[in-house]
Amino acid sequence: IGGYGTQSGKFHTPADLKIHNGEMYVIEENNHRLQKISLTTDKNTVFGAFGKPKNYTEKLDKFSFPLGVAVSKSTIVVVDYGNNRVLAYDHNFRPKWVLGNGVKNELFNGPYYAEFIASKNLFAITNRSANTIVLVTTEGKVFAEFGGDKLKYPHAGAGKRVQF
Repeated sequence: IGGYGTQSGKFHTPADLKIHNGEMYVIEENNHRLQKISLTTDKNTVFGAFGKPKNYTEKLDKFSFPLGVAVSKSTIVVVDYGNNRVLAYDHNFRPKWVLGNGVKNELFNGPYYAEFIASKNLFAITNRSANTIVLVTTEGKVFAEFGGDKLKYPHAGAGKRVQF
């Protein structure tokens, strides 16, 4: 796999990847999609395309410059940077929940990266322009938000350093 392009197995600006249960999940910023690539078979699933919904709860299969992906046993989370939202799907890409502007007084302002913290069963999402890290349950409920004056433009790796 690999190389530049828009076909299945090709990439244009891969921004993040996670490996989970023999599958590699690659989020592509400029192809506005997620690829789920089996590491043991020839199976490759391409999900998503470019889109700018008027409401953050619409067009759940459309992304605008997605930057992060995180994977748990039951959930795939996509950080949709250009649409200021975070979307969750089951492993068959059926929508589970979406968080974005309009939830909790403009929850996201530049969501950037996601990591799954298995020991806490939480997703950690860096909220770059808001200078925060948001912890979200696998059911899509905001567990905690912190940072504010203590962080400046958090990017990647938030989940690996979160201790509580």
